[in-house]
Amino acid sequence: MIDGSDGSPVIAIKIADRNAKHYREMVFTFIEKDAQNFDNLTQVLQTLKQEIENVDKITIVQPIHNDFNSSVNQIFGSLDAQRRTIAPSLFFIDPFGYSGIPLDTIKKILSYPRTEIFFTFMVSSITRFLSHEPVSETLTSLFGTDEWIQVIGQPNEERA
Repeated sequence: MIDGSDGSPVIAIKIADRNAKHYREMVFTFIEKDAQNFDNLTQVLQTLKQEIENVDKITIVQPIHNDFNSSVNQIFGSLDAQRRTIAPSLFFIDPFGYSGIPLDTIKKILSYPRTEIFFTFMVSSITRFLSHEPVSETLTSLFGTDEWIQVIGQPNEERA
């Protein structure tokens, strides 16, 4: 991270490096839309590559400077066109905010065999804007339904 602490990409790679005896190969691909964060990620990964003990088992692909939704759909579009599938994969989705990751994309990822998703997002960001009309389309896309509207006005403990 820009503040000097390890972000999720670094943490994931370090854990994979420590646990290399448990797998044959691990490939990391990172997608970052924000230009400043992308530049920082690229720099951090270049430095980290020098520290990996199990370089024969860990591959860090050049980060993708794009939004998650477009990138994932391009990747799967290419796989579909070639009639190929994806290797067993864990998608760690850690967006800044809650836009740009529609449920349709999540469904697409999970439609492939041996794929899993760990999706983290800040609920406080979502609840803060629940009744803000300009984000309603984004929230409907995120949840894949407009049923989220039913929680507007309910106390926080009843929203779960």
